[in-house]
Amino acid sequence: MSYLIFPNYLIILTMTEKLRHARVAYLRGQGYNKRVVKLFDNNLANSEDEYDPEDNTYTVKVHPARSAAVTEFAMVIDQARLKLARRPNSM
Repeated sequence: MSYLIFPNYLIILTMTEKLRHARVAYLRGQGYNKRVVKLFDNNLANSEDEYDPEDNTYTVKVHPARSAAVTEFAMVIDQARLKLARRPNSM
């Protein structure tokens, strides 16, 4: 669990929230429209996904409330985000 400290506030970011923030930031940074961003701007849309630090990959699990197309798109987003993060001078 990580923490961000703002004046008079302590915000605890769970792994799910961090993943949501990372996906949303990537989508916005790549110019996706608001409807696409909104698909991932909810912890429930990201809650079953797990990061594997050894492989530097995300395991995107099937979520019953998420369509197969959105699950597949989550995989594409994560692959692109991790590839971009490995580049010099990336986001």
